[in-house]
Amino acid sequence: MERKIHIGLLTVLLLLGISAGASTPQALIYRSYSEGDMALWKRVVDRMDARPEKSSRFMLELVNYQYGYIAWAIGNERTDEARNYIQRADKYLDTLEGRGYRLADVYAYRAALLGFQISITPHRTPMLGPRSMRYARRAVEADPNAYMGHVQLGHIAYFMPAIMGGSKEQAIQHYLNALRRLVGDGEPPENEWNYLNLLITIGQAYQAVENYTMAKRFYLTVLRIVPDFAWVRDDLMPALQTEMNQ
Repeated sequence: MERKIHIGLLTVLLLLGISAGASTPQALIYRSYSEGDMALWKRVVDRMDARPEKSSRFMLELVNYQYGYIAWAIGNERTDEARNYIQRADKYLDTLEGRGYRLADVYAYRAALLGFQISITPHRTPMLGPRSMRYARRAVEADPNAYMGHVQLGHIAYFMPAIMGGSKEQAIQHYLNALRRLVGDGEPPENEWNYLNLLITIGQAYQAVENYTMAKRFYLTVLRIVPDFAWVRDDLMPALQTEMNQ
């Protein structure tokens, strides 16, 4: 009887496409990011979304992965898909805000979703831009040590036109503040896609202001962690070298 139950469970797991020793969602997302496998990322997000009961912690983790997938979808002109995941994430944020759970993170993701909507519908910038800024500031006020609010302030400063107060130099300072809070006093987090993404973001920001030495330093930091990170190794580093040689 026990053997039949075990075989039945194994069959279900295989049908779901996972093994009995499956990695955690965090590890799978990390692998997806470092390997550029966004089909895997989508599967993880959709399976988490399909789970009938979700704790607040689980929801916030899911929102983070949705946030990453939305950014990729917009960057790859998959606008309808991005809108779909924005709506899903927004509903989870409504629930989390209603529970009063980790409001600094909730506000940070609110700021991010508004930023995504601006990317999709730029004509709404005058209405959505100030709202995004307010949420980012509320995030930092709610918890100055929560890194995601600083990330969003960085994104706003980076993409806002200079005539409206945008500054890539200021963005770098916000990103560095986020990095200090993400790493803290200990070792860098393991299996954390947000850490790799933040390092790359800082490298790209330094590259944008032509501080190539610092850009290279951050890209190489990523490659020391994940030597086979194809995007950094095959795209970002060669492009940086080309700029440095000009």
